[in-house]
Amino acid sequence: MIGIVSDGFARVDGGLGIDTLVFSGSGMNVDLSALGLKVQGFEKFDLGTGANRLSLDVTDVIEHGEHNLALQDGKVQMQVDGDGGVLSLSTADGWTNAGTASVDGAQYSVYTSGNAELLVEDKVQVAIL
Repeated sequence: MIGIVSDGFARVDGGLGIDTLVFSGSGMNVDLSALGLKVQGFEKFDLGTGANRLSLDVTDVIEHGEHNLALQDGKVQMQVDGDGGVLSLSTADGWTNAGTASVDGAQYSVYTSGNAELLVEDKVQVAIL
């Protein structure tokens, strides 16, 4: 688990294994697609409590996610947790809500696009723009 307190970081790398990037600050806006190689090695994101926003696309999930991270369905997955915040997805990626799942006692909405799958904790708002 690695925490960031602002969206002005130079680079952050979770390394090997399953890693979580925790948003410890407030008002942060992190766009994984725009940051490219500045954010690597994270399969899970925790938006915290500070009205933070994470934007990602299907390519981010496929390139940086993990097969069967939380659900054993053969898809490449990322997980987004938080006590608030917003996850922004693009309509161009064709995301669809595939229902809900319980993971480690928490409820998640499951969004899919092809072989990519996002598990979004129920306290996080999803904006498909």
